[in-house]
Amino acid sequence: MKTNPNKHIALATLVLLPLLSLLVSLPCKAQANNNLVIAGVQTSDKSTYAFSMAIVPFGDARLGQGWYQKAGVSWLTYRYDGTLCSNTREVSAKAPGIEAGIGHMWNNEGSRLDLSATLGYRHIDITPFVPAGDRAGNVITLNPQIQASRQLSSSIDADLLANYAIGLGSSYTRARLGWKPVAGWRTGLEGIWQEGKNYRITQQGLFLSRTLASGMTLEINAGQAKAQNYSASAYIGLTFASTY
Repeated sequence: MKTNPNKHIALATLVLLPLLSLLVSLPCKAQANNNLVIAGVQTSDKSTYAFSMAIVPFGDARLGQGWYQKAGVSWLTYRYDGTLCSNTREVSAKAPGIEAGIGHMWNNEGSRLDLSATLGYRHIDITPFVPAGDRAGNVITLNPQIQASRQLSSSIDADLLANYAIGLGSSYTRARLGWKPVAGWRTGLEGIWQEGKNYRITQQGLFLSRTLASGMTLEINAGQAKAQNYSASAYIGLTFASTY
């Protein structure tokens, strides 16, 4: 049974707009916290992805500089055209997962580099059949990731996030060009590319984030998503991050 993407987008919008209004009205209070939690959801016509991740530095390392450990959970649903024995039709997949690993961050004169890797477990359920070349059931993955950013001027920056899931043969890449019009606000353009054995999705959109001195950040992104063999549709996402 097909899900109604309009319901997902309407729900995300109902949650997202009040949170943005609340965040705009919050006072800024300085705190010295060294751990980070990130949670978010993104939905479009053919997929929904939700996640939560905690990052904790090792020993005396500071957040943003040095070694750290991280662990998280995620939930992914998606639909695509699958083929088995010359029979092609739309299939639906659910893939909850968990992962944990380590990483290292470097910060130097307007540049940041973050290299990490996690070991993960994901359970993939595909209905009404498993297409040729796809994997279903329990899958162990190794997930290397790179994040890099560069301050191009006092108000303009660029960043890149890329990861690959060994075991699934899937990749995710996001590039952004950001602008900070005033302190605490950032907006800009984003491009996202997702690819697996039987699917390919490209996205182009905008993002807007507000960061408080308390260490809390709320981000909204939206735009157009184009899945392989499907027409373009809208996507919308919300991400929350906070130090603690």
